[in-house]
Amino acid sequence: MGDGTRGTRIWVARCLTAASQPLAEKLGLAQVVPCEGPSPNSEALAAAAAADVLLLIDAPSKSSSMFLPSKLIDYLMFRKPIFGITPQNGEAVDLLTRLGCLVAPAEHVGAIAAALAQILGAWRTGTLQVDEAFRLVASGYVNRRTAERLDSILQRSIGREALTLPSSR
Repeated sequence: MGDGTRGTRIWVARCLTAASQPLAEKLGLAQVVPCEGPSPNSEALAAAAAADVLLLIDAPSKSSSMFLPSKLIDYLMFRKPIFGITPQNGEAVDLLTRLGCLVAPAEHVGAIAAALAQILGAWRTGTLQVDEAFRLVASGYVNRRTAERLDSILQRSIGREALTLPSSR
């Protein structure tokens, strides 16, 4: 490929199947996007840990969603850039924006292409990374913090002082 993508591979865990292979070949992407089919969870997690950037594809929706995809929460532990192809309303886009991650709606091919170009540019220059804002926002989704916030809300709702959980150190 003469477009600067030589050596680039996009591995989509548990999404593409052998049935996707003809489309990848038709688009000239068979070497870039291998259609390997489903993989065990441990293999998908290892691939995410080794990846340069993580991809979140969220289902299109006409209304705002108050739910976060579990995959997005899973991705936070890797502390890697996340590219979200997601509706522009709802919790997923709000969190990705607070994390400083790139987002684009599925129906805007130009926005997706621009985001991919930006990601590739940052990768080429060695600047594809997360910043301190990502770490700070992501830390609010650690199990311990989530449990403390839930306890605080529940205790306030019944007029009691929140518990302080013992340190896990």
